[in-house]
Amino acid sequence: MSDSTTSAYRIQHLSGVENYSTWKIKMLDILTDMGLEEYALGTISQPNDLTAKAAWDKKDRQALSAIQLRVGDEPLVYISDASSAELAWSTLSDMYQPKGAIGIIQELAALNSKLSDDEFSITLLTSLPDSWDSFIQGVNTSSLSNSTALIACILEQSHCKFAKPSSDDVALAANRFKSKGNKAPSSTTCHNYG
Repeated sequence: MSDSTTSAYRIQHLSGVENYSTWKIKMLDILTDMGLEEYALGTISQPNDLTAKAAWDKKDRQALSAIQLRVGDEPLVYISDASSAELAWSTLSDMYQPKGAIGIIQELAALNSKLSDDEFSITLLTSLPDSWDSFIQGVNTSSLSNSTALIACILEQSHCKFAKPSSDDVALAANRFKSKGNKAPSSTTCHNYG
């Protein structure tokens, strides 16, 4: 493999989670074209035979170099001591691969793939933690086509959850107001979506 072939691949350096999805696709294509993708993906094991091991080590080092030459300075710090292409690849994946439902949305957005409002709303609702189950059950499914209103409602509900005082705080405040002859303040009301 000549130096001109190796340097002919020009892609935007990996800068972080914002361009990881597209960088990963392009980098895997480069490694595939160079015949080195198996080293990064860890699908080819290091042989025991000394002659074959030397050849394997050389190709693994080429794959590692190809990866390191196409990452920015910040991500490079995390893989500068990587002993293999597979270790570098998996480290970058662990750090920057979007995870969960929100990660899927980010990856689709990075690939310029559009979600309908219904798809986005369902993905958003399924990404909420278990503590939101009662809220999710109260969502009117015919209203899922308005993702902006759903986001506003989730933000309002979140604000209400965090703004709501604990029962101990309410008891202390009630006692304080009662002792001064005042009325306790009214509680905040949250409105359901749908």
